[in-house]
Amino acid sequence: MGTVSWSGLVSGIVLAKLYTSPSLSSTEWMLIFLASVFAGVALEALENIIIGFGITIISSSLIVAFSLSLPALLGQAGPLGDLAIESALATLVQAMFPFTVILILLGGSLGGLLAGRLGLA
Repeated sequence: MGTVSWSGLVSGIVLAKLYTSPSLSSTEWMLIFLASVFAGVALEALENIIIGFGITIISSSLIVAFSLSLPALLGQAGPLGDLAIESALATLVQAMFPFTVILILLGGSLGGLLAGRLGLA
């Protein structure tokens, strides 16, 4: 359940920003990092965090790609449908890699460390 929430938070933060501007800012990166810290605290064990990280990256990327390309998939982009899908995928790669992925991993790891050392979980 923690991984689903983690994916939802990351996807929501990324989509909220990409619908209003072409790239993520430091505010969104901070929110993604904090969400990852809380997810790391909830998952606690390093094995769970690493598996959750992989699932989060894949599912968040799929959610964002689907949401950004939805107008083209529904036929609302007209003859520019292929261009809209390519643009959505390019925007996804620009938004998620490499900084967002690194912040998700570091935040989850820090959360697991805090949970283990301070007994937060």
